Amino acid sequence: METPTEVGGQSFLESQTKEQLAPILKKMTGFDRAGEELQGLLPDWKFFQRTAYEKGTPADIAFFNIMLDTEDHSMFPSWVTQITDYSGCTNYGPGILTVLYGRWRKFHDDFPQAYRAEAENQVRAISNEFIDNNCACNDEQSVIQEFNLFLRTYPDDAMSRPLQHRLAGIQNRTVQFRFKCLPG
Repeated sequence: METPTEVGGQSFLESQTKEQLAPILKKMTGFDRAGEELQGLLPDWKFFQRTAYEKGTPADIAFFNIMLDTEDHSMFPSWVTQITDYSGCTNYGPGILTVLYGRWRKFHDDFPQAYRAEAENQVRAISNEFIDNNCACNDEQSVIQEFNLFLRTYPDDAMSRPLQHRLAGIQNRTVQFRFKCLPG
């Protein structure tokens, strides 16, 4: 959805009070206002999941099931622990990244034409958490645990080789990585 970018120096959403947005949101079934500092609209994935079960195809059902697990109901994906309205840290260790990577790859394989751009974006976002991110919520061991889980689960994946190099760099301290970081 495109909105005017500025209204008196603010985005359209930022310029509206909750009372002003209420009638708009009432008409936008399946969306909610997000954040106090950072304004936006969030899809209500449970609404879309219910709709998919009622009226959708198998691809719709699979997509909204995985979106609910991926994005939950915040401005951040489920593997990010929100610290402020604007920032968070990555929750390595419990396997969320590895599991969702596999689910998105499987979704793309099972339904190659359905929601293709979003499936590719999600795989890319998760890949970036492994390859480019440097801010872990937990300790070094949790990062190593998640990386090793990925490598055991997907040993032949194209991402495995760069991930092995990154893991080695983390372990021998040649890669900059912040553990228990608090974004600012």
